[in-house]
Amino acid sequence: MRVLVTGASGLLGRAVVAAAEARGDEVVGVAHSRAQGALRKLDLCDADAVRALLADVQPDAVIHTAAERRPDAMEAHPDEARRLNVDVPAQLVAACANLERPARLVHLSTDYVFDGAHPPYRPGDAPHPLNAYGQSKLDAEQAIANASQPGQATCVRVPVLYGDTEYDGESAVNVLLGALLQTAPAKMDAHGVRFPTNVADVARFLLAVCAYNQGPLPPILHFSATEAMTKYDMCLAMAAAWETASGAKVATDHLVPERAPDPNAATQRPGNCQLDTQASAALGLPMECVAFATWWREYLTKRGPPPPPKDANDAPADAPAASDDDEARYGVRSPTDTPAAALPPRDADAPRVSFSVRVCNPQRISDRVSSHVVYTVRVASDAPWLGGPAEWSALRRYSEFRWLHAALVHNHPGVVVPPLPEKVKLNNMKPDLVEFRRRALEQALQKMLEHPLLQKDEDLVLFLKSAHLSADIKARDAVKGAVVTPEQKTYLGWSQSLYNVRFHETDEWFNQQLEYLAQLEARLHDIVAAIHTLAQRRQELSEAQTVLYKHLVTLSGGALSRSVSTCFGALAELKKRNSEASTRLASHESHVLQLVFYEYERLIGSVRKAFATRIDVWHAWQRADDDLAKLKARHRRAATGHIDAQMRALSNAELVSTALQNRFEDVSALCKKEMQRFEREKVADLRAALAEYVHTFQHVQQELMDELAHCEGIVQRHVFKSVPQAAAARTDASGATADDSAAGQDVNNEPPEDSTVKDTEAEDLAKNKATSSEDPVVEAPAVKDPVAAEPSVASTDAPPPAPTP
Repeated sequence: MRVLVTGASGLLGRAVVAAAEARGDEVVGVAHSRAQGALRKLDLCDADAVRALLADVQPDAVIHTAAERRPDAMEAHPDEARRLNVDVPAQLVAACANLERPARLVHLSTDYVFDGAHPPYRPGDAPHPLNAYGQSKLDAEQAIANASQPGQATCVRVPVLYGDTEYDGESAVNVLLGALLQTAPAKMDAHGVRFPTNVADVARFLLAVCAYNQGPLPPILHFSATEAMTKYDMCLAMAAAWETASGAKVATDHLVPERAPDPNAATQRPGNCQLDTQASAALGLPMECVAFATWWREYLTKRGPPPPPKDANDAPADAPAASDDDEARYGVRSPTDTPAAALPPRDADAPRVSFSVRVCNPQRISDRVSSHVVYTVRVASDAPWLGGPAEWSALRRYSEFRWLHAALVHNHPGVVVPPLPEKVKLNNMKPDLVEFRRRALEQALQKMLEHPLLQKDEDLVLFLKSAHLSADIKARDAVKGAVVTPEQKTYLGWSQSLYNVRFHETDEWFNQQLEYLAQLEARLHDIVAAIHTLAQRRQELSEAQTVLYKHLVTLSGGALSRSVSTCFGALAELKKRNSEASTRLASHESHVLQLVFYEYERLIGSVRKAFATRIDVWHAWQRADDDLAKLKARHRRAATGHIDAQMRALSNAELVSTALQNRFEDVSALCKKEMQRFEREKVADLRAALAEYVHTFQHVQQELMDELAHCEGIVQRHVFKSVPQAAAARTDASGATADDSAAGQDVNNEPPEDSTVKDTEAEDLAKNKATSSEDPVVEAPAVKDPVAAEPSVASTDAPPPAPTP
């Protein structure tokens, strides 16, 4: 087959030429401004030159891809633009019919001949273009139909195209790569639904149309990929593909999604021009299309890693802007008074405001019917939306904390709201439990205030600053509607599940995350249980050490040798320090370390709630679609009366359905960002908690080592000095005079101690008594030096005490 391709130097024309050569077809490409190599130079507006070329080539088919799509050229030279876009196709079909063997003309058209209000569009649906580009393409289709015989020409409508470009501005999709390389905020269309299609797939389809010999072809055919994406979605997919291909981070947080079209724009653009391709598929034509992400991974792997990001100020003046790709195809935007959407701040770039939160003074309030715990919430902040810098306090019940949590979950679908401790109905005033819950509430409220998406929530501000919260909540509910509590949500979940369509997950990422969260929750639960057991055992050890301390105190006060009493007293002091250290570690493990792991165990439930809000939005979207389908059916049955009212109802229903679809996509993206935030904070918080625990443990152990060394010094001074001196005293007693014996030995045959030892020991015991003066347990009696405390034979006439049995 011999094929003539117009516009062969363009993106689609090059793809058609390459595909034809790969098929083994004889192909002749023509171009005008960029005719190079094997391409023939031809001015399509020169009718004589066109007829001469066709007579020379004698093609079997002509694929016409050339067109004027530049808005500045269409406005500066409207007559010439119309001649190229409308008159040239009509002349081409006439010239093809006048050949010795008539050639088939395949003309490339666009999905923008429709207004995007009622997709999907079949080839026979009534067109309604919204801009000059779409109108010119529609005029070309009509001109071809008027100048051709049935089956001689076919117009193929396609959506936005992408492929292997010579420069990114050659495609309205490829040009988005430039937006990813910038750092300055850039608005990105997140409302117009498109179906980006690869030029290689289009080229294969066009050649198949040329070679079709199973009967006459219809005048119009549709070809399109099936992946629905906004420009913002394309940017995210291309960034992910570039990261996978190169391993380098490609930022997208500088892109600002625009969720609604500009109502003041002079150039209107359709919202969703999805093409119905069933007629093309029924002819047996090839409809396969490469996956968007797959093609971009392969393309960007060959292209290499992205260059370093640059500011918009560094870009060349003639660089194509990502926001101008529609302008290249469909017209220039007019000035608008609508302010641009603000860029959502990143965590690192957010204004540095501080919050100091204290939840304290838990008090049990009881009446004849019930009882509850009231906490004092103290907050200090310099946040301007809280009237800062300021400090205030309020009394809040646990049920009001739960209301706040439910309100934040309801107000921010997809956001992982910091969890509250579980509700405890029995023994809720046990000291350890009260302290644990107080810390958990304090931590949750602190994290709510530090979350950039939650800190300005109106219900959070109401909770913090209201002096009459119950009355203010009722007033708030009268305006916004009541907040669904977890108990009500459980009941509503059962009742609504009978009417909702079953949700089938289409994004495998969420299934993977739910499986990972289930495993992580089980591990965290085991760790929390282990830490709880460790804290309990350590507390039991502390109690046992206290009991041992009391027994040693009793022994040190008995009728024993003063040296033995001193050793028992020092050992009792050591056991008291051990008991205090065990209590201290048990408190840290229970109220600090365990709290962090418990918080993340509960936070997994909050992640699941965020995922569940996504499903709730999906159900609302499906219900809106069902309502829309019912309205359309009612409109078809009774299309004669009240047309305006019916059209308004249909339009409103379509807007609601589209808004909910966009909201579902937004919540899905937000869930993924929140999951990344969860992972970052989990690593940081667990690492900090473990580091603090290790530091506390080392500090306590060092104190115990110092106390043990002190006790050991006291015992050693008695044990290692008493033994040799006692032996020397027994030797002296056998040959010494009574005066020497009376002057140098006490009634228990213990030698007199050195004055230095005596003074040092007295200081140590005084120190021990001073450090233990706050202990409520009965203290051991002060142990004195045995020589100084016991009367000698020379200084008293009293008989020596009876020997201790």
